[in-house]
Amino acid sequence: MCQHAFLTGRTVGPLPFLEYGLGDDRLGGAKMTYLDTNIAVKVVDSVKDDYKVQLSAYHSGWLAKTSFKQDSFARIQPYHLTGNWKVYGDDNYDFVTMALDQRLPYRSIQEIDPSRIIVDIFGVTSNTNWITQLSTAKEIKNAYYEQKEDDVFRVIIELKHQQHWGYFIYYDSTSTSLVVRVKRQPKILTPQKLVVAIDAGHGGKRWQDHSACRHRCAIRGRPGTLQAICRRMSRSERPFEGFARSALSSIPLM
Repeated sequence: MCQHAFLTGRTVGPLPFLEYGLGDDRLGGAKMTYLDTNIAVKVVDSVKDDYKVQLSAYHSGWLAKTSFKQDSFARIQPYHLTGNWKVYGDDNYDFVTMALDQRLPYRSIQEIDPSRIIVDIFGVTSNTNWITQLSTAKEIKNAYYEQKEDDVFRVIIELKHQQHWGYFIYYDSTSTSLVVRVKRQPKILTPQKLVVAIDAGHGGKRWQDHSACRHRCAIRGRPGTLQAICRRMSRSERPFEGFARSALSSIPLM
């Protein structure tokens, strides 16, 4: 691409994602974030199968070309503005809804001490005057923001419980408002009432050659992990106590 040329377009396909760089291995590159579809992006460079996307003045990411569709109407302004927020709940989830004037890229992280969800929205400057929080929100304790950089807007959602139970970020289908849907802690926490997802191994195209056991024993890494977990649960009255808590708490399951 020419030095000052760029393309504008939108994300397409299921679960488009940004990567930090062009590094790659059999499990894929280091992912920065998953995105919703139909998000406006500015492409400033192209390398093989990826586009370099300018997120803000000092941040960029790499998007697969298959996840991009050129759209000259996807206007990227020098800055975009936030609007008012609403924090509320329904019968199953809590929500934070933030008005924006364009569907823009974001990334999120979880913190467990204190328990918070942090969302950075790129290319945005605060114009938020009201945050309305209703009593129907049961898991969200507080929601506020920081202007981290001139064009990076940080959303901070404090939770009532230390354990995260999942969240999902998407744009409202009828507007450009960004929505964070937060799953509440179950009312009953006994293992018999919970559904647990277990990642038993790292997988990959050649997992047979790279599992923990390799060729030196009859049991591969993934079956061995599952058998160890089953034995732990069968022997303990409180099978989840102290078991990979830090790892499980960092996974946003919905």
